[in-house]
Amino acid sequence: MISLNGFFIAGAVICALALVVAVIATAIRKHPDDWALIGAAATELFLVVYGISASIRQIGGNQVQGDPVEFWGI
Repeated sequence: MISLNGFFIAGAVICALALVVAVIATAIRKHPDDWALIGAAATELFLVVYGISASIRQIGGNQVQGDPVEFWGI
């Protein structure tokens, strides 16, 4: 069973909000503008924070459960 930790919940919420912003921006505009980029920027920021946090946890001694290739995508 998949455990739902804080990063998973935060990622799901950020991605859901990014989708809502993208749909609204598409509905009210005929061309991309700054509002359309907010969702993508928020998702990218989350991924950067998640990657840094994962690196710090591994340096601190936590091991990846499962195949490291699946975790890091190397």
